[in-house]
Amino acid sequence: ERNANGMLPNTYNLEPNKNNSQESKIPPCPHEKIIDLYHKTLPELQTVNKTLWKGSKREKDLTARWRQNEEFRKSEFWNWYFNSVKQSVFHMGENDRQWKADLGWLIKKDNFIKMVEKFSS
Repeated sequence: ERNANGMLPNTYNLEPNKNNSQESKIPPCPHEKIIDLYHKTLPELQTVNKTLWKGSKREKDLTARWRQNEEFRKSEFWNWYFNSVKQSVFHMGENDRQWKADLGWLIKKDNFIKMVEKFSS
């Protein structure tokens, strides 16, 4: 329907509506809670120095995993994930190099996807 000037109404909004954006609906990543759960569940693995966390690649990786999927925003998921890691003898250091996973490794995109798929099957 045309307005009084014979123009079609402006039905689009050039200004982003921050209230309706998907981004604003995602709560902020609770880094400290996830790190604390990692420490509690996997005390055998390398401890995270929280003072070095802010602004790090690890902080960005964890935020990206948090935003990646609604399931990954549940504390039950992180509890399951860290307990699954605990059951993996390889990731806990029983391998030919005595290599152990750490939180930074566990939240890197490719590693995270492989681990979730491995533990889900």
